[in-house]
Amino acid sequence: MVKRECIVLRRTVLALCISASFTANAKGLSPYLPLNIAPEVELQLQKLIAITGQTPLAKPYKASELLLRLPEIRESHPLLYSRLSGYLSRYTKKVAITHRGIALSTSDDNKRTLENNRGIEHQTRVEISGAGHAFFSPYFYVAGGGIYSDESGRAATNTHIGLGTEFLQLDLGFREHWFSPFQDSAMLISTNAENSPSLTFSNSTPIGGWDFRYEAFYSELKKVAGIVKDGVAERGRPKLTGLHISASPLESWSVGLSRTYLYGGGQREQSLQNAFLTWTAPAQLGQKGAFDNGDEGYQQTAVSTKFHNNWLTPISIYAEFATAESRDELGSRYTANARSVGFFMPVLFDNISFRYEYTDRDAGWYQSSFYQKGFSNDNDILGHWSADEFGTRFAPGAKTHHLLLDWELINNQLMALRVSGQEVDQLTERRIEDTYQVQARYSFANQYGFWGVEGTYGKDAAGDDYHRVSAFFRW
Repeated sequence: MVKRECIVLRRTVLALCISASFTANAKGLSPYLPLNIAPEVELQLQKLIAITGQTPLAKPYKASELLLRLPEIRESHPLLYSRLSGYLSRYTKKVAITHRGIALSTSDDNKRTLENNRGIEHQTRVEISGAGHAFFSPYFYVAGGGIYSDESGRAATNTHIGLGTEFLQLDLGFREHWFSPFQDSAMLISTNAENSPSLTFSNSTPIGGWDFRYEAFYSELKKVAGIVKDGVAERGRPKLTGLHISASPLESWSVGLSRTYLYGGGQREQSLQNAFLTWTAPAQLGQKGAFDNGDEGYQQTAVSTKFHNNWLTPISIYAEFATAESRDELGSRYTANARSVGFFMPVLFDNISFRYEYTDRDAGWYQSSFYQKGFSNDNDILGHWSADEFGTRFAPGAKTHHLLLDWELINNQLMALRVSGQEVDQLTERRIEDTYQVQARYSFANQYGFWGVEGTYGKDAAGDDYHRVSAFFRW
């Protein structure tokens, strides 16, 4: 079975190479912008997207799209234009270092992991990150990126080989995925867990008048215990596939559909055919009988939308409805839903931006009787970071609130205040505490980059307080 998958993948790559060779008139590839690694810059990118009405619903963003939109704010927002034109210029070079960073931290001994930070532990004292790319032609490049921490070791961030054209781009390696318009986290897949190698197809330039965008990937997760088939649990490497499509019927409005599917590993069915069936005909899975036949997995679906309005002041309003579905070993299906809404005001006042996001998720998210570790990689949830508070074997329903206030001070100084809270549904005998977190960050910019300090204080689901203080440099 593995041999057959390899043949399919080789033929796909070969077809892409042949296709690329016959598209000489098409533009080339686009490198990716940072994702949850450079918050000061990412805030400026979010402002550009909101002000210009651009509405991509998945991340990481393509540099080519934002470079195309940048001239639109030259007159209306000259300061933002000046900042981003200097930053984005590094993505137009054939060979460039695009990110450097170091953080030194002190904390208590809480065992939690940092939210949306690829499984890096709370107790990490030293964190070093970097990224860059090299273009060998407009249709072929190599990108490298990674994070090293003294507690968690190394994690790759967008290290991959890119091949193809603007309408059909193949990324082979540790390409990251985020299927959601939300900033705090993503229900289907985010950067909360360590990234795994994947094969990804996408377009770097929107297609047609409705700006059609797509992304499809296949990945193998780390080896894990507890993969169940016929009541027997074994070790193995689960497979993960994802599909995202979106379109913009209006320039300021987008709608999208996303799906992820966790399957295989151990003695469970390994075929890529099952993954494709979840995208085209999910009802065909499990038709061999009422009991577990090994060909099913854990699947998630989300419908999302995003709308921009510049009438009085720029504002982005977005929402998502997501559902998770699995089946136990006796054939009973179960579903769990999640409803999310949020808005972002990039210029609430001249120097203040504000974001609020809310999610209400049912019990049972990220759980599957086929996978005792749930929807996770290396013991970290692949979706919404707040579910990681309960581990990988327990998933109560909860309502989460996320508030982010950014205040640009004088002389290139920035203050950021982030407040997150989680109200846990108390529907089981197991008592779970509500959680909260407050994070404040001060940074200033000079010709060398951003320097700053960050402090975090919170309470976890066990009722234990935690704290962390960091000093950082980012370029």
